[in-house]
Amino acid sequence: MVRGSRSVANLLPRAFISPGPGLSRLARRTGVLVAGDAPPQGVRNTFLDYREALLPRDLKPIEQGEFPLGKSVHPQKGAAQACALSWAELNLHAAVIGPSGSGKTRNVLVPWLVAGTEVGLNVLAIDVRGDLLQEIKAQKQRWGTPPRQGLFYWDVTQTRNSRSWNPLGEVRTTQDASMFATALLGEPASLAGNDRFFADRDLRWLRGLVSVLVASSPQTPEVGQLFRLIVDQKSLGAAVRSVPGQAHELLDLISFPPAEYHRATSGLANKLSWMADPALRATLSGTGARSFSFDTYFSTPGALLVVGARLSDGERSLAAASIIINLLRMRALERFSNHGPSTLWILDEVPKYASRIQLDQLLDVIRGAGGSVVMGLQDVSQFGTEVEWSRQLANCSTVIAMKGVRPSSVSYVSKLLGRRQAPTTTESRDWQGKISSTMSFADLPVLGDREIAEPPVGRYGAIVHSSTLSPYPWLVSFNQ
Repeated sequence: MVRGSRSVANLLPRAFISPGPGLSRLARRTGVLVAGDAPPQGVRNTFLDYREALLPRDLKPIEQGEFPLGKSVHPQKGAAQACALSWAELNLHAAVIGPSGSGKTRNVLVPWLVAGTEVGLNVLAIDVRGDLLQEIKAQKQRWGTPPRQGLFYWDVTQTRNSRSWNPLGEVRTTQDASMFATALLGEPASLAGNDRFFADRDLRWLRGLVSVLVASSPQTPEVGQLFRLIVDQKSLGAAVRSVPGQAHELLDLISFPPAEYHRATSGLANKLSWMADPALRATLSGTGARSFSFDTYFSTPGALLVVGARLSDGERSLAAASIIINLLRMRALERFSNHGPSTLWILDEVPKYASRIQLDQLLDVIRGAGGSVVMGLQDVSQFGTEVEWSRQLANCSTVIAMKGVRPSSVSYVSKLLGRRQAPTTTESRDWQGKISSTMSFADLPVLGDREIAEPPVGRYGAIVHSSTLSPYPWLVSFNQ
């Protein structure tokens, strides 16, 4: 059972308002400041300053929860007790930022997807390295969790191990056809001039092609027929004439002279050609004992759908994964309106396919459907400009910055946390040689760049900020 919200919205560092009269022994020994420490005299930048970070004693209300976050860390004393998020907090989306090797998959994404299935959520996870099933198995062994029914694994390139799923079997509306086309071709909004014109045209043609093929076929067509249809103008014309009510987006295409037709459609045909590869039919036909559909997935509470999108397999894997994401989100919205199960979406390396799934819109749709998206990314700059990464991450109420994040991610986290008026102490010597101290206030970030990039959390750890819990960040440590 997924728990409701907890009354921890005003978590504050207990000793933040009233610093003590001087530095504690721990501060002097460790070179780290925490809530309650007075500002150091002399060279201030020799200290790591976590005076506005929550301490383990402040985090007692979140020791229990469905989605573990390692152990809270006292910056001077080390790891303390466990901490976790509840579904109510994770339900407002999360971003996990960390370079390769930072432990974000093993320590956050995998534990959360296993926890999601255990509490009855339907989970979708994108596997970009090809080892996610092994990571899940290892996590269940660590927790002593028994194997569950309801694992669906689909990887278009792994014909021996993958289940079979036919994307066109899920196309029911014009909106579904549009989602299919966007997943394959991407969102053309960032293009300009002739590039934008041709991208918009190809998107319209593919949307129409999907609609016509589905409407004109007595049985569910296979996706390879899209390629065979686009390269054969006569077959396309016959399909259009059989369903004239679905053909309005293809009227200009079927009117091209044959010589110009193949030149105009060559780019689109190249994007579709892999779908007609006979070697992939086993995973794309949606037939046989190992086939599945969205209805099967949603009718299994706590089901886990792992979708292969190996970066090593190139564009077709990303395109295939994006197709299932786009079509599944439409079905998730329908299911939620009919009181179906909530969904948890674990989208690792999401910048690689963000334009194909219209990420900002996806976040709105999934939230409206009562689900949650957890994004994994190596660096915010993968989204492009600062404006773009701010737009994509604005919907995430929880941000986890793994130890070792890159400078652009450090800058993003710093701006997210905001600034503060921090007390500082300066020393001066008068003409008689007497030393006097003066306290003043300086405008500083809540956490500095060093504090964000290299927190004292051991080999694997992170800075966590959850706006639903507190305006202040805290530190966590992981075991592996």
